[in-house]
Amino acid sequence: MKLKIAIVDDHDLIREGIARLVEEEDAEVLIHANNGADLIKKMEGVSLDLVLMDINMPEMDGIETTLWLQEHRPELKVIALSALEDDINVIRMLKAGARAYLLKSSRREQMQRAIRDVHNTGYHFSDLVSGKLIKTVHTNQLSPEAQAGISFSEQEIKFIQYLCTELSNKEIAGEMHVSPRTSEGWRKAICDKLNVKTRVGIVLFAMRNNLVE
Repeated sequence: MKLKIAIVDDHDLIREGIARLVEEEDAEVLIHANNGADLIKKMEGVSLDLVLMDINMPEMDGIETTLWLQEHRPELKVIALSALEDDINVIRMLKAGARAYLLKSSRREQMQRAIRDVHNTGYHFSDLVSGKLIKTVHTNQLSPEAQAGISFSEQEIKFIQYLCTELSNKEIAGEMHVSPRTSEGWRKAICDKLNVKTRVGIVLFAMRNNLVE
């Protein structure tokens, strides 16, 4: 049975291009929508499996729409799409309920693999987001890292808390009165400790383990 998919993006050419890639993966695009409000209107009475969701859209953006789907259609799985590798938007979308995050510049194979993974296992893990940590955002249990007893110094915790803000790495270094090189060294050390690759992975750990409000 073909997967039933909705594509939500405010650019017609992007929607059409994504639809062509999706339909090569034994899937059927039932809805083309240009924002969240348009999706909600068009999906009434329509059975869907998956939504490919742009983040930045007029009227009702991807974050607001994903939150709405979590409340009203929680069975639907959302893959977030963005033209930018934006840590803050990754974090916001995952917290809203997205099961994967892909750049629009992703290769065809990456997008098709993400669709398969999300449909079959509930999640897709890319280099942007650590597989172990994305699951903890959607559960009520302590993360494996917390259970393993990973600990941080006060300085590391303060640094992690700054990473959870919208400050740039250079701005964080300024707030902590260290050089950008020192700040980058801390980030790499914490990534190694948590076995994650990006700032997003660190922030997910912090959110899941109540290191930030």
